[in-house]
Amino acid sequence: VIGVFGGRGVAVFLQAYFMKKVSYSLGKKLRIKIYEKVLKLPVIYSTQKSVGGLISRVINDTLILENLTGEISKIFFLETLTVLILITIAFIRSWQLTLLVLILIPLAVYVSEILARKTHRRRSETQEKIAIMTHTLSETLTGLKELKVFLHEKKAIKRFESIAEEIFRFFLKLVKYNEGTRALVTFITGLAGAIILFYGSYLIKSKTITTGDFFLFLLQF
Repeated sequence: VIGVFGGRGVAVFLQAYFMKKVSYSLGKKLRIKIYEKVLKLPVIYSTQKSVGGLISRVINDTLILENLTGEISKIFFLETLTVLILITIAFIRSWQLTLLVLILIPLAVYVSEILARKTHRRRSETQEKIAIMTHTLSETLTGLKELKVFLHEKKAIKRFESIAEEIFRFFLKLVKYNEGTRALVTFITGLAGAIILFYGSYLIKSKTITTGDFFLFLLQF
């Protein structure tokens, strides 16, 4: 047991380290590419687009991509292999229960997908608002002297407060969608578990599978 958990700890560390190394390396290269692209853009482009928006593209958007890349790599390389092995063993133990699980899983995925689209839209809107805030802050710091000369501090504060309030509301919407997705998936998982327990009990009573096979099946999922 000590050897297994020790080996698992080392494996988890190495997996996390190399996955993050790949994602951070991609983020670094992408930032450099975007920076080079910005320098090659026509001057008129920089006057039409906000400075904050360009800064947000270089820093915030690439940061999100780094995190996504790390998670996707982890799921693709690690979870896929684990799922295939578990499904194979489950089919051997009880193909009836395995088919039931494979029918129920798409329901949870479908519900999650609907909410994920809404979350994505809200996240994009939040990124735009953060870009506006970055631009406003950049303008303020650049023209701080003129702002004080013309006594526009209160006007600038009100404008910044308005933007901060909008970002606050967007963040709350993101929380509602994220946590709502988790709550709904938890409910569907519980419902699926109840159905599996009911059907598994029926299979045991009809002597289609043994109690040991059923509990082994539950442990795998």
